Amino acid sequence: MLMHTKVDAQGRITATSKTHTCGEGEVLQTYPEGFEFEKQNEWRIQNGVLIHDPLPQDQPAPTEAERLAAVEAALLELAMGGALDG
Repeated sequence: MLMHTKVDAQGRITATSKTHTCGEGEVLQTYPEGFEFEKQNEWRIQNGVLIHDPLPQDQPAPTEAERLAAVEAALLELAMGGALDG
């Protein structure tokens, strides 16, 4: 299926349309049958080839116990006469 496609500077798909142009920088791209357009931002186009490149998952926030352990380690380092690195 041939679609009007907009990509960002890295080639990641940002918009697609079967019937309307996507504006400046648009490319016409052929998509395989069954392509999941609701997940199009997981794909890039490089030299006309679709490449599956999922966005990185956010790192989970540290737990309260992890934050407390980091503070305790920093305080111990200061008490022992060391300096904090950053």
